[in-house]
Amino acid sequence: MQIFHNTVLGLPYASNSKQLTEENVRDLMTGPHMAFKAEESVMGLDVGGGLHLWVQSGESLLTVALLEEWDELHGYIDRYKPKCFVIDAGPESHKGREFCTMLRSKGIDAWVCMRSDGLSGHRIIDDDSMMIKVNKTEQFDEFYARLLGMELPSNLPQEAVDQLVEPVRTYRTKPDGSKVGMWDKNICHFADAGSYAMEAAKQMESHYIIPKDIIVPQITGKSRWKGRLTGDGF
Repeated sequence: MQIFHNTVLGLPYASNSKQLTEENVRDLMTGPHMAFKAEESVMGLDVGGGLHLWVQSGESLLTVALLEEWDELHGYIDRYKPKCFVIDAGPESHKGREFCTMLRSKGIDAWVCMRSDGLSGHRIIDDDSMMIKVNKTEQFDEFYARLLGMELPSNLPQEAVDQLVEPVRTYRTKPDGSKVGMWDKNICHFADAGSYAMEAAKQMESHYIIPKDIIVPQITGKSRWKGRLTGDGF
């Protein structure tokens, strides 16, 4: 954990809990208003409490949306032309796989994503089941590392801002006395959707730089965590 903080996040290691503030997020809201369409994107979808959609292109968040029905996604797919789409594996796993099958028939790389406490240090791609398997703590670590290198829309909805600052990065003490990192997520559907969009972006990157069987999580580009948060770490 200390190596991860020092070398990947560019932060000193601290054993106390940390979270983003609204000010941190608003500092990133330097882009244009949310885009109505795009020539290319990746998408992430969190399922639960509605369908929370995150659409990005490169290091820019294009738009977020809260939808009620799966059929509403078709309009977003037509307008934003995703190259890759990653969907929460639960709680509607059957519908998620069905939607992935439909997307693949249209030539869109589509996956469901399952998160667990296992798989530390690994990201597993199962093409037969259209599934990406990841460690849930590591996924959020990487999402927030990448988030602070992104440009967010200047009119990002308050609900999305609130959900991005909701998760708390903290630690629990194991029986042997060592500490292990974890996230108290609370209600953060748009952060979940963003983490799935990150997996979609990594799938696009993997076509060029990483084998598709077992992928060790990496952050590309220069980290912008240092100096973005108050305190001694995240």
